[in-house]
Amino acid sequence: MDIKMKNAESRVKILKALADESRLKILMLLQIRPLCVCEINYMMEIALSTISAHLKVLKKAGLINDCKEGRWITYSLTEDEYSLRLLTLCSEGIDFSAEKKKLAGADRIMCAEKLYE
Repeated sequence: MDIKMKNAESRVKILKALADESRLKILMLLQIRPLCVCEINYMMEIALSTISAHLKVLKKAGLINDCKEGRWITYSLTEDEYSLRLLTLCSEGIDFSAEKKKLAGADRIMCAEKLYE
């Protein structure tokens, strides 16, 4: 397979990953700051298993990275310029101020408390 085809395939993966509303919202949240699964769950109010499935697609497409910190796995956007430009275009004109305000109240202490409820 030549390099041009490989690039085309990777871009198709990226576009397919962006073509889902929940995955796009996760990426927009990660534009604000890196997050753990519990924080994403707090923000989106969908099942943890569903979030994990979305994160797997985003990671396979090369849109996000994960970093294990003790018992936490934190997800962040990759530094890929093409992906970041696409995400900027996709999120253009979307008012995300309420989500930013809600996210200010989310932290790992909240996640830990949720685990032991």
